[in-house]
Amino acid sequence: MKQLRWALASVLLGLLTACGNSLTDTDFVEKAQDFFDQGRFKEAGIELKNALQQNQNNAQARRLLGIVHLETGDYAGAEKELRRASELGVADESVLPLLARALLAQSKFDALDALSADGLSAGPEKAEVLAAQGLGKLANAKPDDAGRLIGMAMEMAPASNYVAVAQARLLLATGQKEKARQVLNEVLKRDEHYAPAWEQLGNLYRADGKLEKAEDAYGRAIANHAANTADYLNRALVRIDERKFDEAQRDLGVLMQRIPKHPIVNYAQGLIHLHDNRLPEAKASFELALKANARLLGPKYYLALINFRLGNLEQADAYGEQAFAAMPGSVGIREMLALVKLKKGLFDKAADLVRPIVEQRKEDVRAIDLMASALLGQKKIDEALPLLEKLVELNPESAQAEMRLGAALLSAKRLDEGVAHIENALKKDPGLHRARVMLIRYYLGQKQLDKALQIAEAYRRAAPKSPVPWNLIGGIRFQAGDERGAVEAFGKALALEPGNIVADHTLAGMAIEKKDYRKARDYYRDVLAHHGDHLATLLKLALLDAVEKKGSDMVAHLEQAVSAHPKALQPRVMLARYHLMKNEPGKVASLLVGLDKRQKNDPAVLEVMAYAQLAQKKYREAQYSLKQLLKVRPESPQLHFLMAKAYAGQKNLAAMKQELRKTIALAPDHLGAHLALARIALAEKDMPGARARLEALERIAPEHPDVLYLKGLIAEAGDDRETAAELMEQVFEKAPNTKTMLLAAREKWALGRPEEALMLQEQWVEQHPDDVLAGLALSQALARPV
Repeated sequence: MKQLRWALASVLLGLLTACGNSLTDTDFVEKAQDFFDQGRFKEAGIELKNALQQNQNNAQARRLLGIVHLETGDYAGAEKELRRASELGVADESVLPLLARALLAQSKFDALDALSADGLSAGPEKAEVLAAQGLGKLANAKPDDAGRLIGMAMEMAPASNYVAVAQARLLLATGQKEKARQVLNEVLKRDEHYAPAWEQLGNLYRADGKLEKAEDAYGRAIANHAANTADYLNRALVRIDERKFDEAQRDLGVLMQRIPKHPIVNYAQGLIHLHDNRLPEAKASFELALKANARLLGPKYYLALINFRLGNLEQADAYGEQAFAAMPGSVGIREMLALVKLKKGLFDKAADLVRPIVEQRKEDVRAIDLMASALLGQKKIDEALPLLEKLVELNPESAQAEMRLGAALLSAKRLDEGVAHIENALKKDPGLHRARVMLIRYYLGQKQLDKALQIAEAYRRAAPKSPVPWNLIGGIRFQAGDERGAVEAFGKALALEPGNIVADHTLAGMAIEKKDYRKARDYYRDVLAHHGDHLATLLKLALLDAVEKKGSDMVAHLEQAVSAHPKALQPRVMLARYHLMKNEPGKVASLLVGLDKRQKNDPAVLEVMAYAQLAQKKYREAQYSLKQLLKVRPESPQLHFLMAKAYAGQKNLAAMKQELRKTIALAPDHLGAHLALARIALAEKDMPGARARLEALERIAPEHPDVLYLKGLIAEAGDDRETAAELMEQVFEKAPNTKTMLLAAREKWALGRPEEALMLQEQWVEQHPDDVLAGLALSQALARPV
């Protein structure tokens, strides 16, 4: 029985195979046509490919496959099949209109222009070719040529839907919206399922701001056309404008399957992420959009905004500048970039950006606000005040505007007016505690402690669960000399918020003043217990370690800060300075190796790098660091002096002298520069120059050991050995070390006083038995003939 079933199955399989093999290419084309008529383009495509496997020269299969590709959006495939159909003899009337659409969809405008419809009789086919060519001219910003071609097409085939939609597109492009609407409505009366008409109607509604109607029109285009990718994209953008983000995301889900790398798809996705406050994801989407099309303006704007919100100011500035360069007349871009410039402290540039807006748009609140902030940043209070007054006028209910005006008036020393406006701000918004803080600071500055305390107590009653008023009360009581009351107030702040940074730090400072370092450490540790590796607290602990000379603890706290805050400069710089102090310059570079370009150009970083490079005799590298530093601080005498050292290490005497003279020009009493120039003069046997420097040095620091030493060298050069010996003795007394001892002994030997010289050397060696250099010199001296 089982064998019988297998035999029957084999027979049936053979019959099926035989039937399949009996279909001709014509049969496959007929089946494909049936599928095509039903709108089942995928199945039609399969049948047509079967036909071409049977007969690759089946012209009708090629033409119909070209139409399938056209309907499903594979325009390159459509072009290929239609050209092949033409080569196989399909009439131009059946191919050229379709080929013109495929070329237009691919923006192959030259190839589209090259199509000749001269062989076609005047009718719908020729009209559609002319209409497609007209739309190509329109895309290339040639509306007159477009109008001529589309006009000819309309005369030939006024009832052609394709030609009519082309005319509507031309009317829309030239601002004739009502005429375009009429044309599209006529098309839809003839065929309510004609998707291109719905697409253009959607564009028209969108241009009019009628977003719901635009969304509906794009939806109808999607429903009536397989090649509806552009319609999905348009509807997604409209839904974003309508703030229908969930529906927009569904459209983008389709688009991500079809065209995941398309710049506008990623741009739209970025907008949705931005709405959801998913800033890293939004940033990634906008970056993908910009990577695909570097000319897009929207992603540049939003990348500037997102990087600003993420604290990446350099990136925000770079993208903002790109957006500004692309559209300098945009108010939104100018205001956004000005905000970035303000955050970076570039107040003059922020002012330049918004000044034209303020001048042209007298009631643009945002621009006026930014301009006022820019002027305040430049300390141009008098210029900012009229703008702040304008803000209060435009926003009479705004407590913030009133408070800012009050603060500016206080800065302008218009004290009574300033206090009145800040009090008005509090009347408008009793919860505006920043205004209370401003008043407290004002009264503290005026030494009106009772008034300041009164406002702080009112703040405490208004915000009973906040530690801030208690901290203010503590500060006021401490300033009033009521230390007990201050400690009690800070304790209340800590009870409300354990580990409160202001309270703990202030109490630690009070303990340090009393040299109660243990208690100070307890307060700092309380902060760390509640705030982890809090940077400022770790730095304060490191400074406390330095006060107590606990070097290893200091290093540990700074290394903890570096590890927890890898982008923070201060702990790295402090640690670098410690290594320099410990004569460990080699450890400095490794501390700073991970910094970005901006951080490496920070003055504090350049300075420690320069000191480390000089200590390691890397004079050329030190010269570069100092050069960068001098761009920021050109009037620093110490930097010029260090630059002189860098040139000295490279044996560039002329440049060294120049830097030393610059040092003295900036700091006439710079001891090191005068000493260096004096030594150079001595080396060059320029005795007048050396004596001139000595005259300046005796005025600056007559008892300094180096000055006395220089004076001794000059006396020695003039053969005044008695004076030289006396001066070297004074140098030794003021700075006793091996070098100065040997100098004093040398002068005694030169004067013929060997007993005194030997006694000096023997006493030193007896007191410093481990001084190898002194011991060797004594041995050599004892071997000399007396």
